[in-house]
Amino acid sequence: MPELRQVHWPANLPQDESLEAIAAFFESLGYRQCDGPSLEDGFEKIALFTDPDDDYPTHASKQIPNGWWSSKMGWDGVTIEPTA
Repeated sequence: MPELRQVHWPANLPQDESLEAIAAFFESLGYRQCDGPSLEDGFEKIALFTDPDDDYPTHASKQIPNGWWSSKMGWDGVTIEPTA
C-alpha cells in the first residue's frame, strides 16, 4: 500500500484508503450509485477504479457531455470512448 500523505479528509468518513471510503466521500458531495455507464440527462457521473489484485483505489473518471469518459492519469489527460 502506498504511503499515506498529509491531506484533509472529512472526520465523519472512513479513515482508510478503500473503495468504500472513496465512495463515501463522493456520496458526501451528493453523488449516488447508478445502474450503469450510459449517459443520462441531468446527471454527472464518475467511475471509480481499483487495482484488480487488492481492490486499492487507483483513479476516477468523469463522464463528459458527449458520453465519453475523461481521466487525468499522470500529467496527461485521456478521453475514453464508451463501449456500451
